Amino acid sequence: MDNSLMPDLEHGSHVSGDSTPRSRSVPAIDSGSSLADGTPPAGEQRKKKPRNRKPKAKVAIDAGSGSAPNPVNTHQNKREKVPPKFLELKKLASQYKPLTVNGIAVSSIRMSLADYLRKASQSSDPMYLTLILKPSDPDFAYDLDVLKLSLNIPGNYPFQGSKPEIVILNDDIPRGFTLNIEAGFKLIAAKAAGNKLEKVMSKKKKKNTKAPESEPGDKTIDIEMVKGNDLASMIMTLDKYLETFLAQEKRETIKIVRRKPTIPKDVTPVPVPAVSMGPSSQQKRRAEELSHIPQEVLERRAKEIDLFCQRFKDSKPNLYKDTSQNTILSLDLQFTEADFIVEIEGLQEFQIKNLPIRLYVPQEYLWNKKKCLRIEVALSNPDVLRMINTIQDKNLKLVFGKMMTNLGTNFQIVAMEFCKDNAGEGDESQNLFHSITSQLNFFISNVEKFLYEKSEFVKWNELRKQSNLEVLKLYG
Repeated sequence: MDNSLMPDLEHGSHVSGDSTPRSRSVPAIDSGSSLADGTPPAGEQRKKKPRNRKPKAKVAIDAGSGSAPNPVNTHQNKREKVPPKFLELKKLASQYKPLTVNGIAVSSIRMSLADYLRKASQSSDPMYLTLILKPSDPDFAYDLDVLKLSLNIPGNYPFQGSKPEIVILNDDIPRGFTLNIEAGFKLIAAKAAGNKLEKVMSKKKKKNTKAPESEPGDKTIDIEMVKGNDLASMIMTLDKYLETFLAQEKRETIKIVRRKPTIPKDVTPVPVPAVSMGPSSQQKRRAEELSHIPQEVLERRAKEIDLFCQRFKDSKPNLYKDTSQNTILSLDLQFTEADFIVEIEGLQEFQIKNLPIRLYVPQEYLWNKKKCLRIEVALSNPDVLRMINTIQDKNLKLVFGKMMTNLGTNFQIVAMEFCKDNAGEGDESQNLFHSITSQLNFFISNVEKFLYEKSEFVKWNELRKQSNLEVLKLYG
């Protein structure tokens, strides 16, 4: 650069009070004159901007309108606030790695779990995670290796007082105890929400604000949260009180008869004429129709039905009809320990003291893998009609009818899976065999799940199967 155009700072030049820099003297040039090539006069080239002037704010020009909106904030690079739901999910996953997120196996997710949770937490839809909780108490009193659960998180959590819930996925825990655990977690979630509210109110100096109350009848348990009030803390608190919840009296329990495979000698066998091969012309015709089925399969089917009748003798199984397609048994599932109470949001609750059903056993059962068990509720049964007549609300009557239909629809879903397992085509080749007795026991143990709408039931069933497979991989 030509030094003749620079201020003479080395010889004492300084910035005067009017902030105008001094420059070397130059020949006078008439005002308005310019050089031949159009360049400004030398005197104008040597002028510099005042140093104390504040820089103008940068503006973003709208190319479409040509207008200049508000100046761009130069501090936009500040760190964005992380949503509290994601922070809680990230902490939870670091302590209890989920098996699935919204029904998708974590092992099949192609991005990092943290990134996936961040993306999923941005949605306003509910989330559900499948978790495995291994009791940490070395002196745990119950024969329970792991607790498999689905953690359901509302879309607006943790705002507006929303609270998560759990659904137990274990097949080996009687229904009454699963209800205790699920209800116990509701206490934990309510306690955590109350603690959060108290913390907010204390900051606002509102001392008289009350925390959310616990569920009615559950105030005998004084819950103390473990390490905070977030999702991870709730699961740790569940671990702490798991034995306490299991020690409580079973709620709304359906009696499940679980006996050894051998039939006691003092039990009188219940006759099942549908499977006896008598000399009548009808049975001879039936034998011809079933001649394509090996005799050993027919005998095994007959034994299955006989064992079921013995083990469910309290339900009084009787032959309803024997057709060329099915042997149909009628039985009355009794809820001997307590009535089965169904609660429907916004409607009154109703009690089911007994459930008359018809069980369809296909003639090709155990031979044709597509021929599975089927059940239907006997809605024309006098006991069912009396129960329906006690329901005053018309909407509740419609809901009741739909739920009874759901029982049969959802049972057929799992019955088809059981058939595949029996044929050796089940998931992971688990070599499982599901007897008629075990299938009905499974139905009774999870009857409230079978009342779900089909989509909800399928989601629960998939989570249950996924958790079973993951536990098998982890623990053998």
